[in-house]
Amino acid sequence: WLRQLSAERIAQELRRLVVAKGAGPTLELMSEAGLTEIVFDGIAWPQRLARLARMEETRGLAPSPALRLAAAAAATVEEADRIAERLKLSKAEAKEMHAAVGAAWSFPVQPEAAARRLLYTLGREAFRTGCLLAFAAGRDAPDDPPWPALLDLAGTAEIPVFPVDGKSLVKRGLAPGPELGAELARLEAIWIESDFALDRDALLALSDGADPA
Repeated sequence: WLRQLSAERIAQELRRLVVAKGAGPTLELMSEAGLTEIVFDGIAWPQRLARLARMEETRGLAPSPALRLAAAAAATVEEADRIAERLKLSKAEAKEMHAAVGAAWSFPVQPEAAARRLLYTLGREAFRTGCLLAFAAGRDAPDDPPWPALLDLAGTAEIPVFPVDGKSLVKRGLAPGPELGAELARLEAIWIESDFALDRDALLALSDGADPA
């Protein structure tokens, strides 16, 4: 009978299931009965789902059905995309799953300069959800380092804004085009490696080949 249900109906029921209390044990029972093979066309990860729920409860975070589905059945971005398509999830849900699963591979990272760089690169939401998924895939307790510090960083850290734009470089003689884009990318990489310490003037000086020091 399960095979007769529409993808939309199955997705609707799964959204309810994965955010319900005891979702991990419920998914384990479904897996033992062979139901997850039908639903996901692949294996399920009940322990990952349970661990994600535990961390969310510890941190007081509201559960996201898309993130819970990613924990339950997607270890790679390819699996996340396939499941989103199979269940006919919304574009927002598919995007959340893809970003979270992709970001999870960057963790764990120490909550210092490396974490700040990763937060800037990924963005706040992908950093947070990737961190949660990475925790769910491991064996640490919610209070074990570096997870609390990383999730605190995701929630409170200010994400810096790159202080140089294309107009600034054009004014200094660079013509619009691929070379301008490449120079912006080069300066941004230098800025990130400086732990965002270099200001606009120092970066523009670097564009001229000068030493900011």
